[in-house]
Amino acid sequence: MTSTSTFSNPAGPAPGREAEIQVKTGQAELDSLPVRLPPLAQAIWHGSGDAEAPAAGLAILLHPDALAQINDHSVSNLLVELGGILLGHAYRHNDKTFVEVKAAIPVVTADHGPIHFTFTADAWAQIHRDRATHYPGLDIVGWFHTHPDLGVFYSGDDVVVHSVAFVMPWHVGLVIDPVRKTAAWFGWQAGEIAPVDGFYELPAGTGESSLPWRMVRTEVWLDSYEERYGGETRPGVYTSRRPTSAALPPISGWLGLWAGGFALLLVLILFAGQVRLSNRAQALHAVASNLVGERLAAGAAAGLAYCPDPNLLILSPLAGQNLTTGSEVQVLGQATAPGWQTYRVEARPIEQETSVLLNTFRLDTPAGVLATWDTTTYPAGVYELRLTATNGQNLPLPNTTPCTIQVQLVP
Repeated sequence: MTSTSTFSNPAGPAPGREAEIQVKTGQAELDSLPVRLPPLAQAIWHGSGDAEAPAAGLAILLHPDALAQINDHSVSNLLVELGGILLGHAYRHNDKTFVEVKAAIPVVTADHGPIHFTFTADAWAQIHRDRATHYPGLDIVGWFHTHPDLGVFYSGDDVVVHSVAFVMPWHVGLVIDPVRKTAAWFGWQAGEIAPVDGFYELPAGTGESSLPWRMVRTEVWLDSYEERYGGETRPGVYTSRRPTSAALPPISGWLGLWAGGFALLLVLILFAGQVRLSNRAQALHAVASNLVGERLAAGAAAGLAYCPDPNLLILSPLAGQNLTTGSEVQVLGQATAPGWQTYRVEARPIEQETSVLLNTFRLDTPAGVLATWDTTTYPAGVYELRLTATNGQNLPLPNTTPCTIQVQLVP
């Protein structure tokens, strides 16, 4: 796989399309979720502290079928890491976000070993087929994977996978150690990936818990297991009891998530282009590249992006993303056109012809910051960001096509 994508919409967005740009991240995305009453009457709370349930933020509910599917796959091979996708629904109730996990799809991937698990392109294809065949009414709400006899934590590699593949504020991750029979949940909190304090088990007909693991205290690492090998800590054990109320910190600062996730992504692409990667780094790069292609293609299909030249790509912000006026926006991407003289990054209101120059530079940038856009003096509205490679006369190179995306500034 590559980190490039080809589009075929030279005419740009359809008339009036700019009015349809909506928030894809943050509180507005959470507010767009349906409102439902969570089935908490018989739920069993597995968590820490004295609170009976999460008071705010993110609450996870695990159905018995999903629990059985996850556990069966997790214990099927104790010598290598295994994983899969979590399916269900996300919704709101009393200003809280609930994630109901109703099913799980075990993933078959050739890229796994004793201390790593990766979603390859073939694995994603399998996921889409299985979901369409067996669970067409369920959404992807997260992922799970095992750490056989390693303990439960999020390594730096796990953070990368979650950041580029599971970016919605309700996307969660479950890590299981099937040997030690421990587990922990992770999710987005205040724009960062952090452990989730607990979850609800929805028991089967007996009303008794069938949870095969102990929920433990854990942490998020910035390094890989290989880098920390031998430095494992022993987490503390949670208690299990029935809930009567709810309590996690609220999710905020969501806009920074995209920049953080794509920064990790760009680092991987940079490594892929400049140094020889280890097998693990190559696998993570493949995951990131696959997601980049999907997101760019989605922007093109919506008429919000046109980037046919793989040498000129704007990867962040995303096409159609809402940005807050008065903020500084880092424009991340790739600029490696052959025969270049100067690269230009510009912004213009969609209804105007005149562009404002954000940055010009001469050095090729395989992956990194192309410009910083200070939106303080810009009014709310739809804007086009454009990346162009120019010759000595400041004209676009004849063998390249500029990359353009549309974003929206909101108050």
